[in-house]
Amino acid sequence: MKGIISKDYNQGGILQLYLFSWYPELDDEIIDDTSNRVNLSNITATLYPYLVEDKASNINISRLSDGRLAYSISATLTLQKLEGIKFNELKSLLNERIVMLFEDRNSKWWIVGRENGLKIDSMQATTGSVGASNNYTLTISGQF
Repeated sequence: MKGIISKDYNQGGILQLYLFSWYPELDDEIIDDTSNRVNLSNITATLYPYLVEDKASNINISRLSDGRLAYSISATLTLQKLEGIKFNELKSLLNERIVMLFEDRNSKWWIVGRENGLKIDSMQATTGSVGASNNYTLTISGQF
């Protein structure tokens, strides 16, 4: 059935998300010179995993309108089931440049912010009634 694309092929959404601190040597450490592919085993930063609320999260990448071959990213991520340890992780990343590593619903991995890092513009906590989950909504932006 050559040429037929499954209805599930181009699903939006995030399956897995990791945030970590950006550092200047990152690009040299993770790009394999031979294959020009990303090798995550060389990352020296701590990767923090987060569970994302899919329907409340989005990542937009667009080309800058000033004519340069550059792009901007804006992401709104709602992170689920956060306890004290996760709050402290996020707090430590607030004043740093960060990198996002995520897998989409098409089983494609993306790494964004590796060249210059991204910044967390805001972090908002949401709690519900007894038994409801605690969530944090992050707004992240940057250019590459």
